[in-house]
Amino acid sequence: MSFKFNFDLEDADTSALENMTLEDKPTESAESADLARSNLAACTRHSIEKLIETLPDVISYSPLDIPLASGRSLTLARRDLFDARYQLIAEADVALPTEGSTGEGDGVQSDQTRTPAFLDAPSDLVPGVYEGGLKTWECSLDLVDYLDGLKEASEGTSYGLVASSVWVGRRVLELGCGTAVPSLYLLHEIFKDERKPSDVPRTKITLQDYNASVLELITLPNVLIAWYLSPASAAYRASPDFAACQEKPEASQGKSAEAPNPALSSITEDEESAQTETDLPISPSPADAQLGNPSTTTLDATVPGDIHLTPTLKAAFLTTLAERNIELELVSGSWEGMLGKRSQAGEPGETTVDLEPYDLVLTSETIYRTASLEALIGVMRSACGAGSGSSTSSAVAPSVAAGSSSAAAASSPVAASSSSSSAPPSNIAPLSLPSSLVAAKVLYFGVGGGVPDFVRAVEEGGLGRVETVLERTKGVGRKVMRVDWQ
Repeated sequence: MSFKFNFDLEDADTSALENMTLEDKPTESAESADLARSNLAACTRHSIEKLIETLPDVISYSPLDIPLASGRSLTLARRDLFDARYQLIAEADVALPTEGSTGEGDGVQSDQTRTPAFLDAPSDLVPGVYEGGLKTWECSLDLVDYLDGLKEASEGTSYGLVASSVWVGRRVLELGCGTAVPSLYLLHEIFKDERKPSDVPRTKITLQDYNASVLELITLPNVLIAWYLSPASAAYRASPDFAACQEKPEASQGKSAEAPNPALSSITEDEESAQTETDLPISPSPADAQLGNPSTTTLDATVPGDIHLTPTLKAAFLTTLAERNIELELVSGSWEGMLGKRSQAGEPGETTVDLEPYDLVLTSETIYRTASLEALIGVMRSACGAGSGSSTSSAVAPSVAAGSSSAAAASSPVAASSSSSSAPPSNIAPLSLPSSLVAAKVLYFGVGGGVPDFVRAVEEGGLGRVETVLERTKGVGRKVMRVDWQ
């Protein structure tokens, strides 16, 4: 049985979120829920080096404007869904990593989610098969708004100093990531950090989605795009390889020639046509391309564009992760698998994920099915070290003093800042770490889940305390909740 939420941002303009209304949805039968639970995808880590080689020579992207309570403008970029569809058409029946694979993401089993027909299907959910990760959902934008408020409260205002991010040195897990917009925001900030590589503490970002195809088609490309548009790619953009790519004919003309399905893209046909005529900004000079140079030129995320995924670019991306001490982990499969529970089929080779305590666990639009709450809550508690006695408490506000060259200070962005020229806004409370942030609609009609069920599952079970830290009351009722585990 499948479901249609009609809330995704491939169809909706983010500026119109407040005017959206709820519609009744089909209900999920107990039979379909039981079937989904009996066929859960195995939990599998995927090699970034291998997964990046499955991408096409060129990918296209479009801007995603995110409304912020602060009034600041924020634009991230994401891969076009019609571009992913074009990739699947071009690949035809080529076998690639799937949910049923084992080991390091090297399986070649048939995957019905890797077909253009599946991307064209009207369903947002197919229990046990697809969990909506190809589309961007508005609660993920609410989560970005809250995270941005934390950053503003933590960093204050500094001028003429080396920029540093409060998220550098953190361990972050995003569950049910899909397009991974909250993590893209964190990487957007982390890639702007101007400290020397030797002064940068280790950062770990784990992105988990039920579908391996989502990680390959959308999640990893989005991370690549975030790097490409950031100061962290300046050295590559000063290279002959980048210059040569700018001289190539638009490789995406063939993709854009077909009118995209409205359900697969958030841009209009006019915008899509203009996208193929967009020139990328001129790359910076080699002198400006060094890590940590404040004058480094960045590309414009508000303009749609294309990226030529040459071997040189891929190598530069992986080198940046290594130099900046960033560990990027991609994981597919069920939450039960992350906890070490096998599906009923008990596939051999199933792996579990390192759930050593994370500083921050993020998830959005994942509590729509009550049957999955136990596993989701179990993963979040384990990832935050609840009950293990191994977690330590700190807070993201205020941050470490900007420009500090001390490695110890760099690894402790919770230290008091002596250079901050502004106090944290009164409406943003410090976030104690480790912590979990859950963004969701108050009620998911027809599917059965929502905020009340989640709160009951956490609090009545004595597992923790849930506090609403951001709320949208107009149109679709939505909340961002902080969970303090016991």
